[in-house]
Formats: sequence, C-alpha cells, structure tokens
Amino acid sequence: MCGIFGLISRGEISASKIKAKQLLSDFYTLSESRGKEASGACLLVDKNIDVVKAPVRGRKFLALPQAKVVVDGFENSLKKGLPFAFMGHTRMVTNGSDQNHGNNQPVLKRSLVAIHNGIIVNEKLMWSEISGAEKEFEVDTEVLLASVEQLNNSNISLETAIARTMKKTKGANSFAIMSTDFDELVLTTSNGSMFLASDKSNSLFVFASERSILEKIIINNLYEISSTSIKCVQQIKPNNLVAIPFNKSALSYSNYIKNDNYVKCVKRPLSRVCKDHHTKPNISSTRNNFQKSNGIEKSLKINWETIIALKRCAKCVLPETFPFIDFDSNGICNFCRAYEPIKLKGESNLGKDLNLVLNSPDKAQVLFPLSGGRDSCLGLHKIVQDYNIKPVAYTYDWGMVTDLARRNISRMCGELGIEHILISADIRKKREHVNKNISAWIKKP
Repeated sequence: MCGIFGLISRGEISASKIKAKQLLSDFYTLSESRGKEASGACLLVDKNIDVVKAPVRGRKFLALPQAKVVVDGFENSLKKGLPFAFMGHTRMVTNGSDQNHGNNQPVLKRSLVAIHNGIIVNEKLMWSEISGAEKEFEVDTEVLLASVEQLNNSNISLETAIARTMKKTKGANSFAIMSTDFDELVLTTSNGSMFLASDKSNSLFVFASERSILEKIIINNLYEISSTSIKCVQQIKPNNLVAIPFNKSALSYSNYIKNDNYVKCVKRPLSRVCKDHHTKPNISSTRNNFQKSNGIEKSLKINWETIIALKRCAKCVLPETFPFIDFDSNGICNFCRAYEPIKLKGESNLGKDLNLVLNSPDKAQVLFPLSGGRDSCLGLHKIVQDYNIKPVAYTYDWGMVTDLARRNISRMCGELGIEHILISADIRKKREHVNKNISAWIKKP
C-alpha cells in the first residue's frame, strides 16, 4: 500500500550534487502516488546507519532540516564515489497513526531497519509465536523484525531468518531490510510488487515497488550516472528473496517457499550505530480537527420518528429526500421508471474477450480493478483460478477505502501471488473536504 525504493552503490559510480539531489527528488515525487501521509529514509555509509522520518508527503520531506543528514550523506557519497545503501518510503497509513513517530517508516528494531509495503493480516498470531519480544509500536512491520531478530539470534544468515519469517507471514507484503550485523540489503515479496535493476558491472542496484517508477528513475537519472548501461528491469517473483551484498559478491536468489538452502553470509560485527532523527508531529492540528468532528457528532441527533415517516419508493425504497426524486400514483420513483436492465453478455463472451487479449501480438497484460469488496475479490479469484490469468491488480484509494477492504486486498493478492498497484490520493485533503461538506450540510441540510 506504500511506495518503497532504494539504491545500492558499491563505490564505483559518482555524480554531481545536483544530479544526486534530482535523483532523490524524483524517487519521492514518483512514489508519492502510493502514499502521501508520511515519508522516511535510511542511509548506510561506512559503519553508520541514519534513519529519518516525518508525517509529511515525500516532496516536502527532503526540505526538512532533520532530513539534511540523509540528503547530505547521499549527495556526498555519490559525489565522492563511496559505497552506500539508501532506502526510502512514502506511506499510506494502514496500521498505526502517522502522528506516532514509531509507526512511520523505516521501522527500527535494535539491529534491524526495514521499509514495508503491504499489510500483514496475521500479525496477532505472529506476535503470539514470538517469545520474549516486546511490542513497541502499532505498525505491523514490527512483527516481521521481531521474528527475524529472534531467528537471527540462532546464528543463521539474515536472508534465512527473513525467509523463514516470510513463510509465516500472510497477506501481500514486500520488504527491504538491512541489519547492523550483515553487509547486505535483502529484498523480498509475497506478491511480486518489487522490481530490481542493475548496471552491467553490478556496481549499482536500484529497486522500487512499481515497474513504471523504476523505469522512469532509470531513464531520467541513472543513464547519466552509471558508467555502464542499466540492464533490463526484472520483477522479483512472488515468494522470492534477493540478497544484495555491499561488496563484489554475487547476488543470492532464493525461493523461500520451495527451499530453505541459502548462501550463508559471514557475520561482520561492524558496530554500526543506528541513529534515528525525526520531526515532532503537529498534534495541535489533529486535536483541533478531532474537536470539530466531536462537535459535529454531538449535533447529529437521530430522529427515528421522522425517518420512519419518510415516503419511500415502493420498489427501490429510495426516500423522498433523495435529490430530484418524484413518485407516480403507484408510489414508484422516476429512477425506477427510467431504469433499463443491463443485458449481460455471459461468461462465454468473457472467455472470448480474454483469449483475444492474451493471444494478441503485443502480449498485453490484464489490469484488474480491485476495491477489496466481495465482488472484486470474487472476480480476481475467478480470473486467476478459472482462467489461469495472472493480472496486475489496481486500486485507487481516495480516503474512503476501509481498513477491512485494504486487508482484503492484501489477503487476496498475497494468497494468489498478484502484483498490486495502488494510487493514493492526498487522503488528508480529501478527508478535510468531506469534513467541510458535512459541516456545511449540518448548518443547512
């Protein structure tokens, strides 16, 4: 449900500060489409990890004074050609308020730092299976880190610990994870919403949660930075994991469902220090909005006698207060009188249309609108199971998509291994507009 992205350099590329700044700006601006309620970044240089996050949209995040430590570090590392790893996040709030700093991304838990896109739908069950771990935040990302940390203490590799945790994790989830104890960054996804590209010399790696975002970053920024051409963008398949070492070691690819044999990583106690810089959220504006909505709630007194006495359509039960409604002598409304039944084409015609698309010369991919309601969830299940088609699911979240609908989306895409593209409106602004409309209506219904 969020935008995640990053760049890993092994110290063989360089760029001016202007190009580095533009690259960062494009990362956040493009990823804003997936979430505008909070933003964050994580930068590893030498033996130090800096984390910055704030409840602001991406394009405002980079201008914060607190973000200077990451922005300057990113620009200086590129200018000097130093090895570094950068992870960024634009958040659409699901679990945990963005006004609680610990809920925003990246999420830190002792030696681990992660960015997360998705919803873990079995979070409570996972917490119950972790002994001795203390829950510090509301955000569901934390349970993955707690589980990885517990497994990591048994002296297995970071990717093995992540893989075993992902086996237990339900829902559509994609993660990028770093640790202070390992010289690598691990990418993993349960539904394929993770894309990776590198240059031919494997000195530069870049990833994002959408193919189109990554392709734009490559075309607009990386062709000018990388000394060798960028290889094609590849999708990390559902239930797969990629470990990117910061040195010249080869990438480690694994399918965490099918096998549990991983390239063991040598533990390197680098004694990195995780520094967490953040901005204090503007609680006053939130409190004022709450007080306003509380006042509205008090003024809403339900008059059941008036509601019961309303005249309604004898066929569709629309009330007489519905705009532009009128009734005939039989009590039937004008909307029912004007209604023409939809002529259904039938499932056989659906099959013919799908075959035309799938057998077309350009091999077009199917885009499936997914709201998280029962109709679209059933439709997605049917097109995957009955027609053996793996579409890309698409959701536009304008602020009124419920938490249950979001969890349904995560369940469906996770179980079926379906990539999910989400476009998020400026939800704060949308909800402000809804608030103003309701307030105006209460004053003059």
